[in-house]
Amino acid sequence: MTIADLYTEYAPLLRRYAMRLSGNADMTEDLVQDTILRCMAHLELLGVLNRPQREAWLCRTLKNVFIDELRKQRAQQALLERWCEATPAAAWADQTWMTLLDGLSASERRLIEQHYLLGLTSREIADAMGIPAATVRGRLHMLMKRLRAAAAEQPDAKSHNGAKT
Repeated sequence: MTIADLYTEYAPLLRRYAMRLSGNADMTEDLVQDTILRCMAHLELLGVLNRPQREAWLCRTLKNVFIDELRKQRAQQALLERWCEATPAAAWADQTWMTLLDGLSASERRLIEQHYLLGLTSREIADAMGIPAATVRGRLHMLMKRLRAAAAEQPDAKSHNGAKT
């Protein structure tokens, strides 16, 4: 079984399922493509499964991809909401956010991106970095605390943050 075989045979099924899950044509195509990409590591397994088992495996994988995407979107929304709590003016927060991120080291920025933008859990980040998950959570907490403090010290923070001094 090849990726091309999988795509040819199962893409219509995956598209229908993805459309039911997402209700969005663009997201449907992304979900199908990501599912097929994940299959590359499991071609041997998929080759020994019978058709109903293969369909179930593919649909479950697509659902996992969909859930991962929702988590990523929620994490991005949560990050935006956190910034808006610290800095209510959204336009100012966006500009400040980019400026503050530029002030982080590469490893700090990567940690923020992995958790808040990619939606990775502290366990997933920890496994990739070879450190305890609690360390990841602690670093994220301290980074967010530092970023909020830095945002509050920005020159425009007082006028956009309710004139806090």
